[in-house]
Amino acid sequence: MRIKIQTIPLLIFGFMAVGKYGNLILREGQIKRCLKHIEEDWKNVISLDARNTMIQSAKTGRRLVALCGTFMYGSGLSFRSILPLFKGKIVTAQNVTLKPLPCPGYFFSLDAQVSPTYEMIFAMQFFSGLVTFSITTGVCGLTAVFVMHACGQLQILINLMRHLVKEQWDEGRNVDRKLAEMVEYHIRIRR
Repeated sequence: MRIKIQTIPLLIFGFMAVGKYGNLILREGQIKRCLKHIEEDWKNVISLDARNTMIQSAKTGRRLVALCGTFMYGSGLSFRSILPLFKGKIVTAQNVTLKPLPCPGYFFSLDAQVSPTYEMIFAMQFFSGLVTFSITTGVCGLTAVFVMHACGQLQILINLMRHLVKEQWDEGRNVDRKLAEMVEYHIRIRR
């Protein structure tokens, strides 16, 4: 019963990783459009101040991606490799030696405790963990990059509005033109 309970979180994590990967494949066109949008924003930078804001947002996004990758791979790889290896062999009351696997399971007619079979199952579970960690890190990384880019664009819009408020209201035409530019910029951000 304990082994069944231990497998539930692993199964949920695996199914979630497959779902994330499937979602990436289904949304490929939208992701490409978003990346193209980011590229165009970098090409059409308004001013040096806006460029610095975008650089700061990009650096924060990169730090978030690195942090996500560090935690995901660090905790996942220690769970998949270090923990089972340091746990050691378990001797049952019937004097049977069991070697723990990262993901306990039922292997039907396959004896997972026999030497070459154990190592092969251990390696397969380790590499499947790498794949699921890569998928999760990639999804979190894309999310962080998109969110931080949007934050940078909104900060640029806020700076434009503050600059407009600080300017003198002598020339109505200039203010109207700048308001129109800000509205266009805001519409572009919302897409």
